[in-house]
Amino acid sequence: MGITAAHAYDFDEEPPSGTAQGEAGAASDEERARAREQAQAELESGGELLALEMTQAANNLDEALLERRLADTSMEAAEENLRMSRRQYEAGLETLSDYLEAQAVWQQASRTQVEARIGSYLRWLEYRKAAGLLD
Repeated sequence: MGITAAHAYDFDEEPPSGTAQGEAGAASDEERARAREQAQAELESGGELLALEMTQAANNLDEALLERRLADTSMEAAEENLRMSRRQYEAGLETLSDYLEAQAVWQQASRTQVEARIGSYLRWLEYRKAAGLLD
């Protein structure tokens, strides 16, 4: 009477080490442990990534606000320059070419100011998104 495979091995026990099934079970435990460690590392990395994104968004917002202030200052100077140029042109003390150049400088300052305002608004939205304040 021979022993059958069902009688020789208790399927409720862990496979003995050194066998193919035992090595597969150990490998699977190691894989699960590695997967847990990797998931934890990704979670921590994700938190660091979010903090980095928020810091970058805050820096971008600060830069955009500085650009906006600079554009506002440039616009004030261009307005004053245009006002003075118009007075001088009307008084006959300035050429039409100089007056038109003052207008062109004013137009460029105006365009730069609009772009700076739009840019600062977009950076503000990006900051709010990075901070989780937008849906």
